[in-house]
Amino acid sequence: MSGKTVHYGYDRLGRLERICDDNGEEIVRYGHTAGGKLKEIRHGNGMHTAYEYDTDDNIIRLTLKNEKGIVFSDFRYEYDLNGNRILKSGSCLLPVEDKIKEQVVRYQYDCMDRLIEEKYDGKPVKYIYDRCGNRLVKVDSDGKEEYNYNRKNQLISRKKGTESVEYRYDLQGNILEEADGLGKTEYHYNAFNQQTTTFMNNGQIQENQYDAEYLRAGISENGKGTVFLYYNGELLAESELNDTVRNRYILGYGVAASWQKEGYHSYHLDEQNSTAYITEAGQGIENSYQYDAFGAFRCKEENIHNRILYTGQQHDQVTGQYYLRARYYNPVVGRFLQEDVYRGDGLNLYAYCENNPIVFYDPSGYKSSSFLPDELSSGVYGNLTSTFGGAKTTGLTPHHMPSDLYMSSRYGVDTDSGFAMLLETTYYNRGGRHGKTQSYGRPSSEYKERYLSLSPRDALANDLNDLKSVLKSEGLYDSYAKGKIKEYLHGSDDPINSHKGILNQTFTSDSDLISDPDFKGKIIDNEAIFAKDYEDNIKDEKQNCGDGV
Repeated sequence: MSGKTVHYGYDRLGRLERICDDNGEEIVRYGHTAGGKLKEIRHGNGMHTAYEYDTDDNIIRLTLKNEKGIVFSDFRYEYDLNGNRILKSGSCLLPVEDKIKEQVVRYQYDCMDRLIEEKYDGKPVKYIYDRCGNRLVKVDSDGKEEYNYNRKNQLISRKKGTESVEYRYDLQGNILEEADGLGKTEYHYNAFNQQTTTFMNNGQIQENQYDAEYLRAGISENGKGTVFLYYNGELLAESELNDTVRNRYILGYGVAASWQKEGYHSYHLDEQNSTAYITEAGQGIENSYQYDAFGAFRCKEENIHNRILYTGQQHDQVTGQYYLRARYYNPVVGRFLQEDVYRGDGLNLYAYCENNPIVFYDPSGYKSSSFLPDELSSGVYGNLTSTFGGAKTTGLTPHHMPSDLYMSSRYGVDTDSGFAMLLETTYYNRGGRHGKTQSYGRPSSEYKERYLSLSPRDALANDLNDLKSVLKSEGLYDSYAKGKIKEYLHGSDDPINSHKGILNQTFTSDSDLISDPDFKGKIIDNEAIFAKDYEDNIKDEKQNCGDGV
């Protein structure tokens, strides 16, 4: 064990309220809003973090001060209608320059909610992707970097000016070699495709060991060994090979503090739960960090050991990678180094967080999770905040949750066969998620109120129209999509995935949906329109967007 006892206290609603040491001294105290959101954090060294939210529970202000009221950081945030953060503006203390600096960061997204530009104080960093979600181009103040891929979406080379890097993979999709002008970096794996040894091109070596739960149990960095202790998959302590504990992490809402060198060190997190500052007992800054959207360092100053950085995950100094349990993530290229063994998070097995690391994060290496509060509290699935899964883990966007709630609560349709799953099965390569779907998930949304007031006929017709618009905009309104739509409406005799179809469902409500002739007529009318539009437009779509399959 870590050898250090801490005590957790909760309020009457079961929310974490305080963490104390063996002497009863508070390490950290948490305050909550009436709705259960984190309102403030008071650290034992006197530092204070305050959160403010809009009506959709998005963070709109995050402030860090010391007990004298001196501001260390103060940022405000703005969002678009899809919940994407578009602005971060304010000020922060930079220890390197020993002064408060004003900062403005702007974000732009494409129609698929992929990040295409982050602009720091007027200096843009732009990204271009292919239709599979691979980054093709990155342009910043240093120039243009181009990326090339094979048919498996594996990055095989990138080039910037006269410098180039080439990659090689094994048959399991693991990266084996990274070669540049300085030499080769080699990666080795065990029988479970876990990265075991990395030989860097600068001569450094990292070795990883794993336990029976597939967690990284130890690491050797240039011959210096460290053993890891976990609690529920979260790093709790780091020990040397002689069992001397090097660092104990105090877990609260993220890492609250660490114990090392005979004292507590307080962790202060940004809006994405990334470590921004670490302060000592006297409130002096020991470590400070700033990141770009994909987790690469924009600035970094360290005086004490720390492994917990971007989105609260482990960063490896030797390789520059993040250990995300199932896989390793490279923030420089914004991709994983190994294939995703889960096939339900998109067809691109190397992409990180759908190329939207502002909204999503991936602590498991298996699938993206969302920071969006409106997805974490949508009614049909109850309170999902404890799982941090939101709509992503169910395959439903905020747009579809009211539809699913409507059909399941009023007509008893199973959530697995209800209309809400239609876009997920047709627009499969995005898990049903698309920027052009109307976002009904926010509690204050007028669209949600309007949607829930619709008749079943109009609600489903509305979704059909939205589905058609999305598929056509991406060149995916092809024979496959059309077949899935018909299968949904009329059912399927497939022995593996048989279902009756929405027009043949038996509903539990006194008001039988299918007995409404207007409803059935409206659906059939839409289907006929789909067929006509398909014939009229498919040639143009293929010319503009390709086959779309």
